[in-house]
Amino acid sequence: SGSSSEDFISVVSPSRRRSEAPKQAPWVVSSSEDEGVNPLVRLHNEIVAFAELVSLTETERAARDDAVRVVTKCCLELWPDAETRVFGSLATGLATFTSDVDVVVAKCPVSGAKTRLRALAGALEREATQI
Repeated sequence: SGSSSEDFISVVSPSRRRSEAPKQAPWVVSSSEDEGVNPLVRLHNEIVAFAELVSLTETERAARDDAVRVVTKCCLELWPDAETRVFGSLATGLATFTSDVDVVVAKCPVSGAKTRLRALAGALEREATQI
């Protein structure tokens, strides 16, 4: 993928903070047209705007997809019959910009969780140095 781990972290955990305290929630866009609008419609619009604010951007989604590809590649190098599956918010499409990536690795023939984790950590470190 051609990027460093710092680049990945900056994409996965971007700073979305404002420099000064907002007068209202950052997803609320009020206008003079809102005065006669049904409160339920305004609430709906606010929920939609909030969802758009916290949803993953294409860049953030691509960074997570790259991370899953790297984990899968390393697992297959270690254990050719291994299977990786993404679960949680990323798998359901509910991930936000602060969400982690949940991956389960199955069919690892090495006994002992510590041994498997150390082997995978080593493979991931070697992969990171090649980026």
